[in-house]
Amino acid sequence: MTNTQAATLMIQGTTSDAGKSVLVAGFCRCLKRLGYQVAPFKPQNMALNSAVTADGGEIGRAQALQAQAAGVAPHVDMNPILLKPSSDTGAQVIIHGKAISNMQAQAYHDYKKIAMQAVLDSHLRLSKQYQVVMVEGAGSPAEINLREGDIANMGFAEAVDCPVIIVADIDKGGVFAHLVGTLDLLSPSEQNRVVGFVINKFRGDIALLQSGLDWLEQRTHKPVLGVLPYLMDLQLAEEDAIQANQTIDQDDIRLRIAVPVFSRISNHTDFDMLRTHPQIELTFVRQGQNIPAADLIILPGSKHVRADIELLRKLSWDKDIAKHLRYGGKVLGICGGYQMLGQTIHDPTGIEGTMGSSNGLGYLPISTTLQIEKQLTLSKGRLILQADVHNNDIEVLISGYQIHVGHTERETGFNAFALLDDGQLGKGQLDDKQLEKGQLEGCVSADNQVAGSYLHGMFDSPEALQQIIAWAGVNTDEVDSYVSHQEYELDRLADACMTHLDWQKIHTFITEQTYIHTNKQTKSKTMTDEKDNDRHKARMQEQKAKVDERIAAAQEDKGLLLVLTGNGKGKSTSGFGTVARAVGHGLKASVVQYVKGGWECGERNLLEKNGVEFHVMGTGFTWETQDKDTDKIAAQAAWEHSKKLLQDPAIDVVLLDEITYMITYKYIDLDEVLAALTARPKDQHVVVTGRACHRSIIEMADTVSEVRPVKHAFDNGIKAQQGIDW
Repeated sequence: MTNTQAATLMIQGTTSDAGKSVLVAGFCRCLKRLGYQVAPFKPQNMALNSAVTADGGEIGRAQALQAQAAGVAPHVDMNPILLKPSSDTGAQVIIHGKAISNMQAQAYHDYKKIAMQAVLDSHLRLSKQYQVVMVEGAGSPAEINLREGDIANMGFAEAVDCPVIIVADIDKGGVFAHLVGTLDLLSPSEQNRVVGFVINKFRGDIALLQSGLDWLEQRTHKPVLGVLPYLMDLQLAEEDAIQANQTIDQDDIRLRIAVPVFSRISNHTDFDMLRTHPQIELTFVRQGQNIPAADLIILPGSKHVRADIELLRKLSWDKDIAKHLRYGGKVLGICGGYQMLGQTIHDPTGIEGTMGSSNGLGYLPISTTLQIEKQLTLSKGRLILQADVHNNDIEVLISGYQIHVGHTERETGFNAFALLDDGQLGKGQLDDKQLEKGQLEGCVSADNQVAGSYLHGMFDSPEALQQIIAWAGVNTDEVDSYVSHQEYELDRLADACMTHLDWQKIHTFITEQTYIHTNKQTKSKTMTDEKDNDRHKARMQEQKAKVDERIAAAQEDKGLLLVLTGNGKGKSTSGFGTVARAVGHGLKASVVQYVKGGWECGERNLLEKNGVEFHVMGTGFTWETQDKDTDKIAAQAAWEHSKKLLQDPAIDVVLLDEITYMITYKYIDLDEVLAALTARPKDQHVVVTGRACHRSIIEMADTVSEVRPVKHAFDNGIKAQQGIDW
């Protein structure tokens, strides 16, 4: 199948929570029923609920559900840009499934031009694989302050030239004002690509709404493609809003669970299966409320675990938890909640904003260090957790996914929560040989009252859910798996969409695109080539004018501070490239290599012959030594040499290679480094390389580049090549 055969259809909403995610899921399931190969797509998503793909990427939870509706495996191309808020003004930016950095809102706004290319690349790849790409917008296309550089709504629709359906939630009220107002705030070209409206969550007699529908079509000249009924108790995984509604008979309750809601709660879909269980009362405890009497308290995941544990203490939830345990209750922590139950949480590089350490609640013998590398894995194994009222001889399988930046160490002698083996180990008792083959994950307290794990989705397997419920102190009846439950709800949704939407018109939108795309290349080339050439020249002139304007405005003459950071390979190589360029132009350069031993260095072999002075940290901080005292002495010696260079006006360029590690490990004082960089000669250029560059240096820098890992030869078993990548 070629790209020209694919059709793209986009759902945008008048507001957040208008029903875009659900409607796209419904479209995916309906189109699958109609015989189309369909894939979901959301250009940019902002959500704390995410899912892990088979290849270890991270996407929005809604796109994983939509992929299930379409009957295809989730892929990072289905959500190329994921923003996970870390503060009121900042978020972690995830591109093609991998976190690249944390950005403030303004910085990300400027980054959108780059992000748009990632979006278009993903859309192109999906267009080559599927017949229909079903696109979900974000928020509203009429948010005036976000329209410039938009990549999530009409900016994307214009870029790929696709039709748009606008959905509104009538249950919120003012549905006609929402639809008309949204349309009126769009540009003429954007209005033209709106092919119709869908009204969501209608209750009552449709005949009473008909006069309004007629007026809307006359007013806008756009068809109403359908009015979807309010589906009572539709239990689909939510992307943002926490679903707290339950339909439960109080006489049937066997287990009461309380979940404190943190400010940065993440992956609250963990609790969907508990919420739908007919014998479990699930209470989300809001800020300002005390944790009520319960059998089990579950601490959820958090995007900002140190801030949220302080919030927990501020709200006196720590006292509620202590009281709960004194009365014999159980406590379970998931991901960030698991980290909170330990002794300490360290953030040496400021992953969550501020460097430092926080005391945990102290119920589990674990300690956590937040690291730059995020772990994204799908996991399978066996539950080790021992239940009080359950047959513990039965093998209990568990599965889930891990999304975390914390590395947690468990003290020896304490039980783990699960044995993860990717489903490869055989059945039977967990003997020493089997334990060696798998990975022990999580932790259980000595008194079996407190447990924690990194596994999201642990309740989705019926056997694991039953065992955890039994550990909490009760037995319940067997329940369906989460996947089966979601399938039932998706079919419910699709039934409503098939009944209440105008599929004849929707089918036309798809077939018209297919026809246009297929025949676009057969149209007269002689007419289009000349136009394309003229447009290309005009674009080039426009770009040149902008560049010339920027060059004319940049008049300050000073030495630059350049930072090369990130997790990818090539930071030092790029730094040496800058040195080589400078030397080639007759400038004098010096290099200080931190985190380097006495091994041969190709750059040093070349540059020393051209007058570049090198100072190498030597044996300090090598894989062979890892001796803190020796490393610190070597680092300090290298830093003393660096300070002399930073005071020498005869040195035009100074490369401080891998110095960021020494700052992170506190072998070199950060304030000293900042002072030396500030006081250096006015015309001296400094290049800083290394992972996890401190925020203070980044803020001081004139140019910051981040190297992102996309692919590495090692991953395919290709050995390092001396002179190339070694």
